[in-house]
Amino acid sequence: MADLNTLMHNALVAAQSAIVVTAPAFLASVGLSTLLGTIEEIRGYYNPQLKVGGVVVNGYDSRRVGHRDRLAELEASGLPVLDPVIPQRAAIQDATDSGYGLDQWPGGYPLADLYQQLFRAITKEI
Repeated sequence: MADLNTLMHNALVAAQSAIVVTAPAFLASVGLSTLLGTIEEIRGYYNPQLKVGGVVVNGYDSRRVGHRDRLAELEASGLPVLDPVIPQRAAIQDATDSGYGLDQWPGGYPLADLYQQLFRAITKEI
């Protein structure tokens, strides 16, 4: 089984659906594969109703070929990739480092809107 802490394992055993967050990078896709394997094991042994409710893609940069390729691979995999993908923006890290929400950060409103859209997509899946 993947090296997940006990809390995460227990949460997956108790959950109906898992929302998975990943980045469009090679190492993140390796981690995603490991997590999906763990979900399959939990589904097989403890919780047959567990499903992947959606995949959140975080830190996406459409200018990068690798990011476009990873997003296309995710979409072709049959996993439910949630829309919108979250772009890679310095404002997200800057606001977080400063202790502010995106709705309080200069220029952060469009990004806060993306997170609101994503929240609605996630709650629609639940």
